[in-house]
Amino acid sequence: MTTKTQKTPKTPGHLSRRSQELWAEITGSGRWSGARLAILRASLEALDRSDEAREQIASQGLLVKVDGSKMLRTNPLLRLEASSRAQAMAGLERLRLHYPAGGV
Repeated sequence: MTTKTQKTPKTPGHLSRRSQELWAEITGSGRWSGARLAILRASLEALDRSDEAREQIASQGLLVKVDGSKMLRTNPLLRLEASSRAQAMAGLERLRLHYPAGGV
């Protein structure tokens, strides 16, 4: 049997400001079990990873030179960004949370 927390859970300090705001908004409406909080935390961590990769892609570009060659390759961070965003969305869906139509 899973116990529910009575008060709003403390926001993990390592999350980005955006994810901290989402945490507060989501957890402020009801009781949360430890398991659900773990899924939410992992989802927001994945969202932060995705955002960080997106920022680096914006500065490096979609194509980069890899291993000192002169050939352009797809930026490997594109894969990280996509998989991290998919992990975040899967976690939010598992919690049955709704997010904007444009994604998060």
